Amino acid sequence: GGTITMKISLLLFLGLLFFAVSVLSSPKSDLVEAEKTVQESGYSSYLVTIKYRALKAGHAFYARIYDTLPANLDVIEGDIVVEGPEEIPTEWVYFTYRVKAVDLEFSAQNQSFTFVLPPAQILFSTTKSFDKGTWDEVQTKPIPLTVHFPVPRGYFNLSSLVFFFTIVFPALSGYYLISLYQKDTSAGKKKKQY
Repeated sequence: GGTITMKISLLLFLGLLFFAVSVLSSPKSDLVEAEKTVQESGYSSYLVTIKYRALKAGHAFYARIYDTLPANLDVIEGDIVVEGPEEIPTEWVYFTYRVKAVDLEFSAQNQSFTFVLPPAQILFSTTKSFDKGTWDEVQTKPIPLTVHFPVPRGYFNLSSLVFFFTIVFPALSGYYLISLYQKDTSAGKKKKQY
């Protein structure tokens, strides 16, 4: 009976320790909240928006926003590391930048690629003193981004294009070339009769 009680106690202790470590190490804050979104913005470019705000006035200062991107996304407008206002307001503060997918190999089978945009980090001081302040952080959630095969006038199914060039185009070409050949041969026969 004693070893079973010890094992249960040890498991309870390890469970509580794991819970405490996960709660303490998760970058959540009761002073600042943040969100990250992405939307298509023109021809094969995407607008990433990070918004953040203080939950209590006068408790969060000197915001520093740090974001990262997957390998096949490049920033084409804006920055992924910026400084916010001296005091973080309770109204939303918006920060945006534009990205474009690069070096992707699209094919008939791979007409889209999905990336996971990693969480953005917002570091901030809990006091007005920049050098002597206690620093805290909050992270956004990671979000998916699906990049589609870029077509100037929208998206279409490549199988219809393949069907046109493998079946319809050769059939139409054959029809017109045969009729043109028949006209040429009949014109040649008429000339010989005169």
